Amino acid sequence: MSGLGRWVLYRLAGLALLPLIVLHLWAWHAPGAPPTAFAPARARLETTSAMAVALLLLSLTIFHGLTGLGNVLGDWWRLDRPGERRLAVALGTAGVLLWILGAWGLFAFRRR
Repeated sequence: MSGLGRWVLYRLAGLALLPLIVLHLWAWHAPGAPPTAFAPARARLETTSAMAVALLLLSLTIFHGLTGLGNVLGDWWRLDRPGERRLAVALGTAGVLLWILGAWGLFAFRRR
């Protein structure tokens, strides 16, 4: 992906995260609500909409965080073109592995 495309996606992911985080906090940690227990949290994740929001939040957070980390490391290390490509592959691989681990945890939380 080009530098401009990655920059635009990074900004869009950051903007999308803001309402998703508010939605997550409102739905799971509403003011005055009792602390979230295991059974109600599991019941919420049974709904498709809650699982979709959780997976979208996971995806955008990983993408936004690793893209930001790549920007910082790229500036710090002053990488040449092949070095940037290796860093992008390493961070992309880490992102896929983190997403698999996070999705596995979310789906393991659901009833069988």
